[in-house]
Amino acid sequence: MYRIFISSAVMLALGGHASAQEIAPAPPADAAEIIVTGDAFSETDGFLARQSSIGSRFPVDVERLPNTVRVLPQELITDTAATLPQDVTKFVSGVQVLPGFGTNVGFVIRGFFANYETLQNGVRISDNPGDLSNVERIEILKGPIGSLYGGTGAFAGNVNIITKRPREKFGAEVTLFGGSNDFYRFEGDIGGPLDGAGTLKYRLTGAAESAGSFRDGIDSDKIIVSPSLAWDPSDRVSIRIDASYMKRNYIFDDGLPVLDGSLPAGVTTFDLPLSQILFAPDRTPTQEEYWFAGGEGNFKVTDDLTIRVAGNYSNYDIRIGSSRLGLSVQPDGRTFDRFTFEGPQQIARHTIQGDLIWKTGAIGVETVFLLGYERSQNRYDYDASGRALPAYDILSGTNPPGGSGPLEPQFAGFVAYKGDGIYGQVFSQITDRFAVLAGIRHDWQTNDSRFNGEGAPIRDSQFSPRVGATWSLTETTIAFGNWSRSFSPNFALDRDGDVFPPDQVRQFEFGLRQKLFGDRALLTVAAFDIRRSNVVIPDITQFAQSIAGGVQTSKGLEFDLTGRVIPGLDIITTYAFNATKVAEEDDPNFGEQLPAAPRHSAPAFVRYTLQSGPLQGLGGNIGLTYASRIQATLPSTIFIPADARLDLGLAYTRHGWRAGLNVTNVTNSRSYVTNLFSLFPQAPRQFVVTLSKRFGAAL
Repeated sequence: MYRIFISSAVMLALGGHASAQEIAPAPPADAAEIIVTGDAFSETDGFLARQSSIGSRFPVDVERLPNTVRVLPQELITDTAATLPQDVTKFVSGVQVLPGFGTNVGFVIRGFFANYETLQNGVRISDNPGDLSNVERIEILKGPIGSLYGGTGAFAGNVNIITKRPREKFGAEVTLFGGSNDFYRFEGDIGGPLDGAGTLKYRLTGAAESAGSFRDGIDSDKIIVSPSLAWDPSDRVSIRIDASYMKRNYIFDDGLPVLDGSLPAGVTTFDLPLSQILFAPDRTPTQEEYWFAGGEGNFKVTDDLTIRVAGNYSNYDIRIGSSRLGLSVQPDGRTFDRFTFEGPQQIARHTIQGDLIWKTGAIGVETVFLLGYERSQNRYDYDASGRALPAYDILSGTNPPGGSGPLEPQFAGFVAYKGDGIYGQVFSQITDRFAVLAGIRHDWQTNDSRFNGEGAPIRDSQFSPRVGATWSLTETTIAFGNWSRSFSPNFALDRDGDVFPPDQVRQFEFGLRQKLFGDRALLTVAAFDIRRSNVVIPDITQFAQSIAGGVQTSKGLEFDLTGRVIPGLDIITTYAFNATKVAEEDDPNFGEQLPAAPRHSAPAFVRYTLQSGPLQGLGGNIGLTYASRIQATLPSTIFIPADARLDLGLAYTRHGWRAGLNVTNVTNSRSYVTNLFSLFPQAPRQFVVTLSKRFGAAL
């Protein structure tokens, strides 16, 4: 039980490294030109975004990146009435959500857990509040990218949250939500210039929410406010400052235990009601308070030389309530001993980074050089007290109250991280048809984990290289490929008390991109092979000892078609085949599928909006997600059955007003997700109604 708590703490607290230039409009220039621009968003054709910076740190046409990148734009967030990242990331091939500590979520990308971290505006954060009220778009890069972002647990991808920016023209929007399980939400968004010249601009977003749940006793409320200022005194200087404050109260949901029917009661997790909870009915809520401040400055020294400085600071104060449980099942297979853990936790992080970006054609080849440095520190402190609660027979129909009693100290400690990284990258357009991107990063990391006073710092340094290329076979067909290697520190000790070498992960990826429907849509087909080595496994020759000899592999094929087929008809259609396994014969789990990774998945989203006539602005959408059976844990004890879910939406937009109705899980499918330890039931059929009004220019 303690081991599970600490492993979750380590994944929450440890950070990596990141940076990104802002998205810029697609250039009207020659296709071979590399554009390095300032702070602006690229246009989209429906759901198709033209540019991204997650794979290069400066804006590059997605079709010219040697990696697979998906961008989820604001339109998709609006159409799905999404309030959390997982509401839209489910429409990305090869990406699954992994519930985390409290309300935190992580992602499994191409079969590997990508940690509970994301990037925000290109800078690594481990404590994003996960609310979409201030989010403009979400970028997902598939494949290890340690050459830019350093050694982290993101073995197979990164997620970048791009927040809303100040605008040059005044605009405002208010949105009301109401739906199943007493869900009520208000969102506000306002922005525009603060001076006559338009050099100083602002944006202020916020949300207030109160929600129940289909899970008994689970409820929450939160407020979040996010201001932003931008100052552009000249065409060579741009400075942006962002901030955010959130306060949230919620009941901790640990999901359902993994029961495979092997115990005397014969009960499996799937026999339990979706609404069943294991905490006592007289539970107390968890309280969170979050502060964030960040910024970015771009200084154009010459037409070809740009200096970029970015950073952020965040602080998360958490007071765990009595719904946070430790569980153990009695021999009868139906009665659970319960133990509540309560107490304060704090996560504090700061990161600063600087990039030098130089664009040159001095040798007759259009080339962009990137040189950067990053320093990041993160500390997670925890102090837990607890007491035993009355046992709970999950088949009895009676959940005894927890009552009251003194709390006894259980465990305390911290997990701290400090890292420095230097990195370089070259992006060269060798010919009009052929481009090469290569980079390397060196990291120095210190990780210090203490549990009840025991532990010691772990220091490591590693290189993370990558190389990739794109080749335009025709005006509409582009081939791409890449090789990359990244790492993540190991925290276990060998039999001599020495730290194991870090996990290593490498990827080969090859694919084709095909422009369709007059360049309004893009089809991407990618094949990949990922190998993770130095996984800590039991040493079969030495009792109670371990070795860093494990190997895990992930191989697959992905199809993604995104864009506008005809005016009014926008589509996202995807399919992923992902074969994962434990590949080391000495591993006790040899041959097993990796958890939380379906072999087949097929998300899709289709929207049609009337473009003319008396009902112009009326539209509907269909969302479909399918996943084959999923292994819930490693070693295997239970499989989550295959699942298909259907979502429907209807919206009418006219004269600045928008009214929408969204129904999720129309067929009332019974489904679950895993966090590798427990199963979390997903919501049955639900609906949400939205009503919004826009004032002034579109935001």
